[in-house]
Amino acid sequence: MPNIEVRVIDAYVYRTTSAGLLFLILKRAKTKMYEHIWQGVAGKIEDGETSWEAATRELKEETGLTPLKMFVADHVSKFYETNGDRINLVPV
Repeated sequence: MPNIEVRVIDAYVYRTTSAGLLFLILKRAKTKMYEHIWQGVAGKIEDGETSWEAATRELKEETGLTPLKMFVADHVSKFYETNGDRINLVPV
């Protein structure tokens, strides 16, 4: 049976307004893999971190924001990483 290792996180930041939900999306840097794509907050889980700790840290590092509430969506993002020849399953 294959081993499933969770190495990265996705976090979708939003706020509720009178017009509905507004989502924060970020454009990846030119120097990074998948440069210039738009996405939510994403990043690697460091040794000893849980997924939610990594999401909180990445949010602070990338935006300066601190979440008021956090919850887990019933969804797993997935993508193929060519330089590691692996499929990543990413908790949201």
